[in-house]
Amino acid sequence: DIESSEAIKHSTSANDKLIIELYEWVSSIVFGLAIVVIVFTFGFRTISVVGMSMENTLNAGVTSQNQSVDRVVVPMWHYTPKRGDIVAIISKTLNENIIKRVIAVGGETVNIDFNKHTVSVNGKILNEPYIKEPTAVQGDVKFPVTVPKGYVFVMGDNRTVSYDSRYKAIGMVDEKMIIEKAIMRILPLNKITIFN
Repeated sequence: DIESSEAIKHSTSANDKLIIELYEWVSSIVFGLAIVVIVFTFGFRTISVVGMSMENTLNAGVTSQNQSVDRVVVPMWHYTPKRGDIVAIISKTLNENIIKRVIAVGGETVNIDFNKHTVSVNGKILNEPYIKEPTAVQGDVKFPVTVPKGYVFVMGDNRTVSYDSRYKAIGMVDEKMIIEKAIMRILPLNKITIFN
């Protein structure tokens, strides 16, 4: 009869709309995931923070059981280090990638006064609002030191526990060992941060 025929048409039309809408949603999600895979395969990579040396800027979930491990994004293109940058480094000494802050670049002279807890570059005391504690722990490097061309001097923001350029085993870092500058923290989601 006519009524049942109209009901079938209406039902088919509603089902078709639902299928089309579902298809569009799935297509959008698949397309978005494909873009993310391409970008992170060819343009960027993520690196997990290890250890406590960059606290409180970055956390590795070491000091608190309910802390999650921070992950940062680093682009995969040519990079020229600048003072203040947070960088991911290939460390042959530690057999892992480490994350530190660039304190000085090639040609600059670093001096640390461990009594006054000040770090100077080319005679000017750095303003370091990012550090967790004052710079009081001395490694086995004697200061002042001049950074050779093509190298950087790095330190962690948690100066008390950071194993960095204050120690001969790490020393000046060859720019070739820098993977890239960390441009953003992407995990945990509630702490997404873009770095300068």
